Amino acid sequence: PALASELGEQQQQVQQQMQVQQQKTAEAQQKVDSVSEQLRKVQTELDRAQGDYKSVQSKLSATEEQIKKNMVILAATEKKLAERSLILNNRIRDIYQNGQLSYLDVLLGSNDFSDFTTRAEILKRIINKDLELILKVKAERELVLQTKAELDRDRASILVLKQTIDEKKKIIESSKKERQRVLDAAVSERDASEQAYQELA
Repeated sequence: PALASELGEQQQQVQQQMQVQQQKTAEAQQKVDSVSEQLRKVQTELDRAQGDYKSVQSKLSATEEQIKKNMVILAATEKKLAERSLILNNRIRDIYQNGQLSYLDVLLGSNDFSDFTTRAEILKRIINKDLELILKVKAERELVLQTKAELDRDRASILVLKQTIDEKKKIIESSKKERQRVLDAAVSERDASEQAYQELA
């Protein structure tokens, strides 16, 4: 009878311990489910942030490509302006060096000065044409410089946005690691209590 009583007590203790392990397993499983859901949400956030980052990176690349093209156009416009200015400067220098008459002689290949007024008018028109072209090229250059300023502003704001998204992405990645760590611990806890239950059983 004493042995039976002792065995009964032992069985009761084992059953209590089994209940404790079952409770632990249930609690650990709840934690696993809860953290798994949190992890799924964090992953969705991370996917969205990575998508935003990719989109901003693509926008940045496109803007930088536009800046390169614009710089090529600017260089060509600067060259055109320098060439036009040189032509005008040379014409004006020739007029001052040779005097209007001899410049016109050279220009028109004529020694007859009776049509001086006409030829002076032609010279004036040529210089005006040069000036018109220079003003036109200057206007083109202004437009290119304006585009350059706009593109530089765009690039700067995209870089700020990229940095913001990058920081957000890092925070989410860190949160994901933390959630994963908690999940791994909960899974280990559940497995250990299940193992203990099986051993008691």
